[in-house]
Amino acid sequence: MIAAALYDGTVAQEPPEEQYLRSYHRFYGLEEQLYTPELMARYGGPGQRRALLAPYLGDARTAGFLNRVRLSDVSLKGSQNILPRAERIANGHGLDVRVPLFDRALAEFSMRLPVELKLHGACEKYVLKLAMQQRLPESVVWRRKFGMSVPMTDWLLGPKGTPPASAPLAPLLDELLSESALRARGLFRPEYVARLRQGRDEPFETRRRRVGEKLWALCMIEQWLRIFIDRRGAQP
Repeated sequence: MIAAALYDGTVAQEPPEEQYLRSYHRFYGLEEQLYTPELMARYGGPGQRRALLAPYLGDARTAGFLNRVRLSDVSLKGSQNILPRAERIANGHGLDVRVPLFDRALAEFSMRLPVELKLHGACEKYVLKLAMQQRLPESVVWRRKFGMSVPMTDWLLGPKGTPPASAPLAPLLDELLSESALRARGLFRPEYVARLRQGRDEPFETRRRRVGEKLWALCMIEQWLRIFIDRRGAQP
């Protein structure tokens, strides 16, 4: 997104809201394949998701495109997704989580910093690294970035080349996303979910782990509906 903004007018690009939503690698743009006609009629297409993002990515009070992306992350992905999940997981183990970098004064100060102190070439969090390089080993401060993915595809479908039934979470998949369960719920098209259960993602998606992420999201929606809407099963 940053590269597209820098070279605006010289390369073909989608609107920033489109790029941002596609970065989640879930179901944005696939509504017609996934949703039943009834769900489509009730919640519509992707325009509603873009409308949620527009106030942040288009905020005229926030200088610089990078800062508007950060504002979107903090307001949506951070405060309504990552932080609540971290807090609830920790609470489940009797722990409290503190997030010092979300201190309001610090966050507001960071929005006023020059962009090159935040994204320095390909180096993210540059100013934080500079601040900590005298306090932490070089191998910690300047190591390259690593992802935090979970092998969900292997847990749900088994490692590549193995029978799906041997996967540790195969029984969960059979219970929550069977054709009969999907038809009874009436939200998602069984034929599309069946493709995912066969390990078939969109042709442009080369990373196998994305199939597991999609299936896990659908499993959790169904589990949540059973517990809190249907009122069947013990609450966690």
